[in-house]
Amino acid sequence: MTTTRKELIADVAEEVGISKAKAGEAINAFLDLVTDSLAQGEDVSLRGFGNFGVRHMDPRIGRNPQTGQEVEIPAHNKPYFRPSALMKDLVK
Repeated sequence: MTTTRKELIADVAEEVGISKAKAGEAINAFLDLVTDSLAQGEDVSLRGFGNFGVRHMDPRIGRNPQTGQEVEIPAHNKPYFRPSALMKDLVK
């Protein structure tokens, strides 16, 4: 079972029959491209896997759970992942 980037690289290298170095380069390039796209506000859609996107969160008032004091949370962008229907069915 793959739980870390290192394990993912080793699993991909074995599955495809390439070196761990090449698998690492490919996975890192993929993650960099997804991250760069999200940073530019673009969605990334992988059919049969899911969609990566960015949601804009408006400013709001939150509360510090330790003190109960109100805290202003500024507007920010938040990444999300929405799995495809196929992915959801496979995980069930």
